Amino acid sequence: MKIRCRCGHELNVADLDQLATHRCIYCGRTYRLLRDAQGRLEARELGASQDRPPEATPGSEWPDELELDAPRQQPTAQDAASSAAPTGAVAQRMKPADEAPAAADERHPRRSWYYYLADSWGYPLRGSVKWTLLGWVFLAVFVMPFLCLLPLVGLLVPFMVLGLLILYEFALIRESAFDAEVAPSLPVWENIYESGFRPLGLFLAALLGSSIPFLLALALAKFVGGTHLLHELVGAFTGEVSSPWGWVLVGGMLLSSFMIPMNMLAVAASDSAAGINPKFTFPAVLRVPGSYALCAVFCTFCCWGGARLGSRLAQVMGGGFLGGFAGQAVWVYLITVACRALGTLHYAYSDKMGWMK
Repeated sequence: MKIRCRCGHELNVADLDQLATHRCIYCGRTYRLLRDAQGRLEARELGASQDRPPEATPGSEWPDELELDAPRQQPTAQDAASSAAPTGAVAQRMKPADEAPAAADERHPRRSWYYYLADSWGYPLRGSVKWTLLGWVFLAVFVMPFLCLLPLVGLLVPFMVLGLLILYEFALIRESAFDAEVAPSLPVWENIYESGFRPLGLFLAALLGSSIPFLLALALAKFVGGTHLLHELVGAFTGEVSSPWGWVLVGGMLLSSFMIPMNMLAVAASDSAAGINPKFTFPAVLRVPGSYALCAVFCTFCCWGGARLGSRLAQVMGGGFLGGFAGQAVWVYLITVACRALGTLHYAYSDKMGWMK
């Protein structure tokens, strides 16, 4: 389900629980799904008096069910007086949209990013996160090989399974970037485009956006240095650099690899390829250079090292379904650790980075 915010952007809503709130990452407005008199779900912006949920005593929790199917009645003066200036948990949940970020900070005080970095190792083992990841590994190892044998369907299954994983990991980065104490909701299959090809397209867009320094290095080596690109590329990849322009290509590759985590963060947080804007991503790196450099190295180690470690573990266990399950589980675990660390980087330094509101 999608919610169109008053600022013009759309919010992808996977959790249809009427108690859940959904905040626009662009303007900070907060919405809740309510049912109208006909029983249809509609989004209401929090902060307006007519959109507030039923009154509860200060400090109490929300009721298990909201009676929203009854016809609306015009509030009386006595009702308005009794519901004025709520306090406690009710007031905390009824913060206006402009105060939503402050409300999140009051509920979950920000800690040092190094605390979240250490905490990332245990995050995939908590609550619904571990069951979601184990379910994906089971689907990839035990179900996908059989579905791939089917004609036509077998061509789409790998994209669907990988798309669901990327969808969930992007949601994990996005949720961690704005509130480090929550777990993302389960990915909901909508259609082959929204849940399959679109996440893959955003992932490839982040990689392509990160390749800008390398493409600039190629252009300089070709049109300024007049070098033979194929020879220089082979030397750059094999470590046998024979000219200064070969070192230019090496620098371009390293800088492109260095920018991949930041572009992944931009794509995941904005849920759009439009988030890859060098005017925002490069200054964000310069504002927190030390922490981001550590984050980039950490994410690279988890993603590439996790793939190698998972493959090695599968070989040690003799292959087969059990070895494949263990190898995939290690790889997915380390990817989730990296995504958690990347999202909390923005959460911890949002006052410095400040390019996603």
